[in-house]
Amino acid sequence: MTTKADLEQWPYTVPFRISRGSFDMQHLLVCTYEGEGFRAQAEAEAHESDAAEAQAQTAAAAQALAGGLPSAEAVAALSAGPVRNALDCLLWDVAAKRAGKRAWDLAGLEISEATRIETVMTVTIDTADAMAAAAAPLKGAQMLKVKLGSGDIAADIECTHAVAAATPGSALLIDPNEGWTLADLKRFLDAAGGIDIALFEQPLPRTADAGLAGFRSPVPICADEACTTRTSLPALLGRYQAINIKLDKTGGLTEALALMGEARRHGLAVMTGCNGGTSLAIAPAYLIAAGSDFVDIDGPLHLRSDRADAMQFDGLSVSPPSAALWG
Repeated sequence: MTTKADLEQWPYTVPFRISRGSFDMQHLLVCTYEGEGFRAQAEAEAHESDAAEAQAQTAAAAQALAGGLPSAEAVAALSAGPVRNALDCLLWDVAAKRAGKRAWDLAGLEISEATRIETVMTVTIDTADAMAAAAAPLKGAQMLKVKLGSGDIAADIECTHAVAAATPGSALLIDPNEGWTLADLKRFLDAAGGIDIALFEQPLPRTADAGLAGFRSPVPICADEACTTRTSLPALLGRYQAINIKLDKTGGLTEALALMGEARRHGLAVMTGCNGGTSLAIAPAYLIAAGSDFVDIDGPLHLRSDRADAMQFDGLSVSPPSAALWG
C-alpha cells in the first residue's frame, strides 16, 4: 500500500481574471492511495497564485500521508483548508471503493447515475466588448456568472449591461470577489434596472461586510470569502441571505455536508462553488451541488485539458462522477 501527495500545474485556456489578479496556471494538490486492489485519489487547490505556498501545502499533505492513510479523526483535527480537503476527500474515495458503493450513498444523499445538474459558466473580467464576446456563445444558458471588481464601478456596470445584452433570457450571478464598497453596490443596483440578477456573491471585503447588516437588497447577497466552516456562520446571519460552500474552504466534504445542513437550519440559500481545478476537484463538490440553489462547478471547462475519466458536461449540464474518477 502506498500513499503520496503531488503538486501539479494545470494551465488555463485563457487567463482567468478576477478582482485579485489574473492567473495563467492552477497549482493543484493531488493525494493518492494505492492498495487493496484499487486506487483512490482527491484534489485541492494548493494555491491560486503563490507557487511557494503551493509547495508548502503539498509538503504538509505528504507529511500527513507519511505513515499511510491517516484516520478520519486525524484529518478532522487539521486546520480547514486545501490540505484537509484533499485528505478528507481521499478518505471518502477510499471508503466508497472499500464498500463497493458510491460516495453519495454513503452520505445518504438522493443522487443516482442519472442525476444531472446545470452549472453556471463564468465570464471573467475584461473590457465590455470582450466580456460580451465571451458570453455570446453561452446564449440560452439559465444563468451565467460574471466576474466584476475591476476597480471602476462605472466599467463594471458597462460590462454587466454588455453581457446581459449578449445573453438575453439568462440570469446573471454577479461576483466582484470583495472588490466593491457598499456605495459601489448601491450604485450598481441603481444602474442595473432591467437586468435579471439572481445573486450577488461577496461584493464587499469580508473584513468590511458589517455594512451589510440591515441593508435591504432586492437581490440576495451570498457570502463566499466570508464563509469558511460552520464556525463562520453566526457572523454572517443578518448580513447575507446565502452562502457559497467550497471544499477548499471547508476543508473537505465532511465539513461541507455539515455546513450545508447548518445553513439550511438558519434559512440560508446554498451555493456550491469551486476554485480552478480538474474534474477530480468538482467530483466531491457534486454531492453538495445536488442539494444547492446555485451551482458553480465549471472549473474544468476553463482548463486546457482534464483528467482521464473526467466529469461529463453536456453543454452546462453535468453528470455525476464516474467511480473510476472518484467516489
